[in-house]
Amino acid sequence: MRKHANLNANPLVDFKKFRWFYTSKKTLVIGGKSAMQNEQLLKEFKKSGKELLVFHTALPGSPFAIPLKAPEKLTKQEKEEVAAFTACFSRQWRAGKSEAEVHSFKLSQIYKTKQMKEGTWGVRGVVAKQNAKLELALTRQEGVLRAVPTGTITRGSAWKAIKNTRTKKPITLRPGKINKEYLLAKLQVLTQEAISERELISALPSGGFKIE
Repeated sequence: MRKHANLNANPLVDFKKFRWFYTSKKTLVIGGKSAMQNEQLLKEFKKSGKELLVFHTALPGSPFAIPLKAPEKLTKQEKEEVAAFTACFSRQWRAGKSEAEVHSFKLSQIYKTKQMKEGTWGVRGVVAKQNAKLELALTRQEGVLRAVPTGTITRGSAWKAIKNTRTKKPITLRPGKINKEYLLAKLQVLTQEAISERELISALPSGGFKIE
């Protein structure tokens, strides 16, 4: 598997089995799809001894998202993108929320006790807090369809948005009532791209959608 140049070292996990995307600055971000994957990610990265930032929503039910770049090298824009990714792939999307509070902290701050269930970790010390909007854009990264924070495909980004061929504007997805089957048909018409059901389902959060 090809590794991204920004990682400085090989990922400790096969990232394509998880939630993942690259920021506008090409930093790889990995997040768990489930409590089991969240547990695996945190254990592996804690074991590595690397100091990285971790993102999670204030409420339960989100990935632990980890950008694979030294915390001091992450830009403010990248942190906003990771926070938005964390919020979008949380239960808040399925609940139809427009934004969510996201916390970030260092790997060295988290701890685990025997009483904590799988996927649950404690955090010591101060956490950074920010509100993130739940909205996604579509792009292709490593040849794979990805639903990424809208900030990831803004001007100057390394990635190009998949656009509405009629309006020439990027497709934006927000929480709504459209199911994935109807969304697939709609996107195929709007984008004129051969998007498969499998890749779309893999790219998107759980819940309904609104297209803008």
